Parts: sequence; C-alpha cells; structure tokens
Amino acid sequence: ARRIAEKMVANVIARVHSLHGVDVVFSEAALQKLLQGATDDPSNGGRGIGNRIETLLINPLATLLFNLSPSRGETLEVCALTDEDGVPGLNVS
Repeated sequence: ARRIAEKMVANVIARVHSLHGVDVVFSEAALQKLLQGATDDPSNGGRGIGNRIETLLINPLATLLFNLSPSRGETLEVCALTDEDGVPGLNVS
C-alpha cells in the first residue's frame, strides 16, 4: 500500500511541475504523515489510497496554488499537513 501511495504522490508532483512549472518538495515529517494518512485503512485498496491522496494532498495543494500563484521555477516545500476544523491543509515555505 505504501508503494502505491508513494507512486501517486510522485505523479501529483510531476503533474504540478509539468502544468505549472512549480516544484513541490516535502519535509520528511510531512511526507511520512501524508503516506501514513493515505494508507491507514488498507481495506479500501488502491482506490481508497487515491481518495485519501486527493483529500490530503491534491485539494489542499490546488487551493495553495490558486491562492499563492507561484511563479514558474519556484519551489514550494510542504512542511506540515494541517487539519483545521476537519479541513485538510498544507503549510508551505
């Protein structure tokens, strides 16, 4: 399950780079929390992992890209995953 989650995260990062020219990197702690959150219920299989990646990474990252409007060539480092009132988010530097 972890390898599936790692591959999905890598695909998201590659897609953001190809579409927006922005590099997304993770602190080790943020990456571990993301992978743990994506794989904590293996009963849902790959589809469930994909749903969790969408909730924990894709949606918050889309919001950040919209709000921050980073320039091509910029790097966003995800320092932490957040959860404010049940809404997942990302802290970046």
